[in-house]
Amino acid sequence: MYCPSWSDQEQIRGVKRLPLTVAWGDQLLSEAETAVNVAHTDEELRRAVCSLARLAYGHIHGKDLLDLLQVDDEEILRDLAGDSDRIQQASFYELRQWANRWSRQIRQSKHEAALLQ
Repeated sequence: MYCPSWSDQEQIRGVKRLPLTVAWGDQLLSEAETAVNVAHTDEELRRAVCSLARLAYGHIHGKDLLDLLQVDDEEILRDLAGDSDRIQQASFYELRQWANRWSRQIRQSKHEAALLQ
């Protein structure tokens, strides 16, 4: 009896294999988004938004995740928001808006890059 291999089954059914692991950049993005969504205090949200800003900065400027460890928070926020004080003085609602904007930018550019491949 013939038992088709996984690649044969993919071709027959049009099934796509899902990866068993997630790239660590994607994992960090997911964790930063989750931290934004579950934050209860201004401090928690500010920390989560800064993490997301760091990922967005790296993605926009093509920096490796390890390179981002050497970039100062002030520089990142100044680049993304125009002024780091805008984030430091932002309301809870405004912080969520910044986070959503940066998250969308990252995901949209990842989607566009995937389409080009």
